[in-house]
Amino acid sequence: MNTDSNSFATFLGTPNHSCSADSGQAVIPLKIRGDTCSICLSDFTNKKQLKCKHAFCSECLQSAVKACGPICPICNRNPSSLPGFPNCGHICITYHIPSGKQTKLIFTVGTSRTTGRKIIQSLVSTMEELSDTHIFLTTKRRIRGFSRSEFRIRGDTCSICLSDFTNKKQLKCKHAFCSECLQSAVKACGPICPICKDVFGVMVGNQPDGTMTFSRNPSSLPGFPNCGHICITYHIPSGKQTENHPKPGQYYGGAIRIAYLPDNKEGNEVLLLLKKAFDQKLIFTVGTSRTSGMDNMVTWNDINHKTSMTGGPECYGYPDEKYLSRVKEELKAKGIQ
Repeated sequence: MNTDSNSFATFLGTPNHSCSADSGQAVIPLKIRGDTCSICLSDFTNKKQLKCKHAFCSECLQSAVKACGPICPICNRNPSSLPGFPNCGHICITYHIPSGKQTKLIFTVGTSRTTGRKIIQSLVSTMEELSDTHIFLTTKRRIRGFSRSEFRIRGDTCSICLSDFTNKKQLKCKHAFCSECLQSAVKACGPICPICKDVFGVMVGNQPDGTMTFSRNPSSLPGFPNCGHICITYHIPSGKQTENHPKPGQYYGGAIRIAYLPDNKEGNEVLLLLKKAFDQKLIFTVGTSRTSGMDNMVTWNDINHKTSMTGGPECYGYPDEKYLSRVKEELKAKGIQ
């Protein structure tokens, strides 16, 4: 998926304009949902609003786009078009219906007292038709005509099941979930926060057993004239897939891969990180080869390697001045740092 600066720019919508009260009318200081970034949970820094009206800090949004592509982290709206609908983007809908709990819709309102009460009354009137739905509104002060029991402060519900917390677990990134919901998310995606993608545990992949060796050579790589280079050799023998692989019991084709790093300080830092990732079985996986199209093959697992000494980025080679910083970010996204 293309995540360059142009696609990131088209992903953004028009700026958000706050509404003001009528002349002479007091404004009730309601908590507006857009007052804080949903990723870092802090006040906005260089606020960016998407076409779907969800807003984030610019840096938080760029990190989310880099990790998952140009998709809104909240509603999964994507600007890319579907076949047959060339003039619009598409919406990705995820349904999660936990057993035994009612669905809650959370609305927030920020406007004048009169207009705010009208909006609330309209929401209540509309949603009362759904017998299993409840409305909770985020506010700092009581709105005339509504008791405090009708309001729910943001953060009281799990972001996965949208219900009251059951054995609440808060991660180091400050996002909180039900214990059971978090366990299901970890089982599906590893120890990564479902909201901000922060790694909170040790990630272990499904890379088959193999070896990683390296040697040092005096010849330099293009772009790194003042040092030699490091040649890494990965050897993953063929074998039978386990329960952690896509097709347990079937055989997979092995691989021998060679990669290159500059033999300088940063290159040796990346070497140690790659060794750590290899020991945690994160460098390779089993799937469809991107080059041959063959299934049940050992393939790279989204950590960029330079498999050629020359040719530039187009040929997976050097020179590429941003490669080392880029691969460290990819490793960091898997908890390797």
